[in-house]
Amino acid sequence: MNDTDFTSQIKQELDKQAINDLKKLLQTAEGRRFFSWLLEKCGRDSQDFKGNSRDVFTAGMRNTAVMLIATAKHLGMDGLDLIHKAEREYVQLQFNILNDLKHKTGGL
Repeated sequence: MNDTDFTSQIKQELDKQAINDLKKLLQTAEGRRFFSWLLEKCGRDSQDFKGNSRDVFTAGMRNTAVMLIATAKHLGMDGLDLIHKAEREYVQLQFNILNDLKHKTGGL
């Protein structure tokens, strides 16, 4: 084996480890919150692209979100279920925060 073969095998093993680590992360409420927060910060739902330098940077961040989702999908149906659970919980957290803020400020 040459160094290129070892490098390729190392990358494969690291990818397997990342998939296993992501599964463990998504199995906790804290991990799911962080995963959802990170996807949001990476602009997962962003679509606007005009071609300026800021848009190129944003597209790179969005690509990170897409890669994280693709990695979770390597877990099969369990991964999809965990992604959906993370999304539901994150939306519920946002509603809870909004309600708390309204309550504290005497809002609606």
